[in-house]
Amino acid sequence: MTKGDNSRNGLVSFASEDHHTPSSGIDLVSVTDRWIQNIAWGRKQMDRGNWALFGVLVVASVVWWQSPFSDRRELGVGEMAPIWKAVTLDGEEIGSLPLSGKVILMKLWATWCPPCRKEVSSFVEIQKAYGDRGLVVVGASVDRGGVEVVKEFVKEEGINYPVIMADSSLVAELGKVIGPIRSIPITIVIGPGGRIQSSHIGYLPKETLEKAVSQYFSK
Repeated sequence: MTKGDNSRNGLVSFASEDHHTPSSGIDLVSVTDRWIQNIAWGRKQMDRGNWALFGVLVVASVVWWQSPFSDRRELGVGEMAPIWKAVTLDGEEIGSLPLSGKVILMKLWATWCPPCRKEVSSFVEIQKAYGDRGLVVVGASVDRGGVEVVKEFVKEEGINYPVIMADSSLVAELGKVIGPIRSIPITIVIGPGGRIQSSHIGYLPKETLEKAVSQYFSK
């Protein structure tokens, strides 16, 4: 596996030498570009007297802006998450069916990915805070350096949530829902009903992660 470090943007791109990931990437539209497009469209509707359509744009934009993952790179939201199963580094079976009814915070990551490593402490703290209330953080590693490399990292960092090795089938199934995967980290929130509630490509601070999951445990 070859890696391209774009960690200053909170992303690390990787290409597969063993067909682990699709060759095509996700077309990420910047927040600025999207707002410019929306404003231009809105002005046209105002000029034409279509105030109702302009109002729809305003409401939709507010809902979009208030979504838990604030940089707008959300994909597959509202879709059913794929059925998956795996074995953790500890040898325990885990998957979407055994975790049914729980909130799943899945992270695609790798030990060689700087923003992934930076996020680890946040995931550890969130698992500690919400794990006994129905949240399960799942770390899906795309490392190809061998399971021992991942085990060593997990031990060093004191990771308290299940970690699995993400094989090509899991990545492919996720890609069918959120689009072809070419960069990590990727964070996906799956609600108790099995639907994707939020998804994000790139680094996320703890405050944003906690906002995305705390809504399920506020009562």
